Amino acid sequence: MRRAQRSRSLKRVKKRVPSGESRLSFKKELPGKIVCAECGSELHGIAREKPIRFSNLNKSARTVSRKYGGMLCSSCSRESIRKEARVMFA
Repeated sequence: MRRAQRSRSLKRVKKRVPSGESRLSFKKELPGKIVCAECGSELHGIAREKPIRFSNLNKSARTVSRKYGGMLCSSCSRESIRKEARVMFA
């Protein structure tokens, strides 16, 4: 095993090669899921990629196009918008 492959940050995956034997293959693990800042639930519609691949994605895959998109889930953002409106108009 090469020195670069001894790192435990690499996931070890057994793959069957055309000769029929199994060999170890190494791949970087994906980053964790993106979660809501308030409630901690998983955010939908946002890609889960490595930083270099994430920067190559188009903007619609990187974030959600609404206020607090990519930071809060839909229910938490709805509540915060309501709170802002109540403060503004009360």
